[in-house]
Amino acid sequence: MGPARAPTTPPSGDNAMRTTCATLFICLAAGASAIAGAEPIVPSDPSLVVLHVPADPALKRLVSLEAAVRDDPDNVARIYDLTEAYIAIGRRSGEPRYFGRAEVLLTAHLRATSAPVELRLQLADILQYRHEYEPALDQISIAVEQNRGSTRAHLMRAAIWQASGRFGDARAECASVLAAGESVTGSVCLAQVMGMTGQIGRARALLARLSAFSSPSLPPYASWMLTALADLEERSGDTAGAEGSLRRAVAVDPDDYYARFALADLLLARKRWSEVEPVLRGIPRTESVLMRLAESQAGLHVGEPNPYLATLVDRLDAARARGERIHARDLARVQLRLLQNATAALRAARENWAQQREPADARLLVESGLAAHDRSVIAEVIEWRHRTSYQDTTLDALLSHARAAG
Repeated sequence: MGPARAPTTPPSGDNAMRTTCATLFICLAAGASAIAGAEPIVPSDPSLVVLHVPADPALKRLVSLEAAVRDDPDNVARIYDLTEAYIAIGRRSGEPRYFGRAEVLLTAHLRATSAPVELRLQLADILQYRHEYEPALDQISIAVEQNRGSTRAHLMRAAIWQASGRFGDARAECASVLAAGESVTGSVCLAQVMGMTGQIGRARALLARLSAFSSPSLPPYASWMLTALADLEERSGDTAGAEGSLRRAVAVDPDDYYARFALADLLLARKRWSEVEPVLRGIPRTESVLMRLAESQAGLHVGEPNPYLATLVDRLDAARARGERIHARDLARVQLRLLQNATAALRAARENWAQQREPADARLLVESGLAAHDRSVIAEVIEWRHRTSYQDTTLDALLSHARAAG
């Protein structure tokens, strides 16, 4: 679980891996090439259902939004609505083409530094989703210069600073949100920073009070707050509390995939393999979903063929062949827990640690170091932990194991 998230920005890292066969057409075309020359199947029963393709209201809405922009291509409000729809569908489906469409649309209107702040922050949102933090920060900085009171800009920058371990800078951004009068979001932001810098008890108490008195029926604030609380509860050793908060977050906002991934990870860590699939049911089978399903399958059926893993490896190989970037955290996790390649896992975990330093990143680096018998990374995490006063019972257990093994 990682705390660096704002209510208007996407989860970091767990759904950043790219999918292949992005559309049904492409998948079918790929399959057709393998059976070229075969006779087509003509059903004898006209009532035979070959495939159920569920209607998606969001996709239907896209059609009308795209038409509206074509009719008035300089209307900022219409561009914003269309881009926001692209980003939302991209997050939900894991398909990079929607982010690509949004980026093309935004780039055409952001050549001037006086471009609307709202559009600039949308581009920063896309860049942050891809873990392209520096260009995202560039866009946010321009937006803040245009509108220093933009709470969304400050929250986005706070999330990036937290993910990269710059907690003092993150705290300053949270203070800006509070100064703008956004007491709830500013307090959650500040609690996240406190929880990473030796004040986990105070941070947990603050979020517990906020979640008790704030309306839990208003996502994304409620789900964001509850997942932040769950992170603190888990790192404090209160697994039951963390699970309860995550289940509340999922109930409040079933489309919050970050919360569902966090719940699946908590269950995987406790070897509750059979409970993982129901948590992920209904989510598009992106690499992040396949990775978790593969881990649960490996736990349920040790030594048996793992269809989820086979599909995942095929996806990753195809992504590499196309030159697509695969998020280093997820790659390290696949190499370590599914492919048992400690050397490759450590290489990816190092790359990930250089970019972001959330709880999952620290744990993964230590696990990879232990598996690869590399104590240098373990010493690095210990130094970071002392410097930041970071608290995490799970990480403490890993470090104790490392000391015992050394």
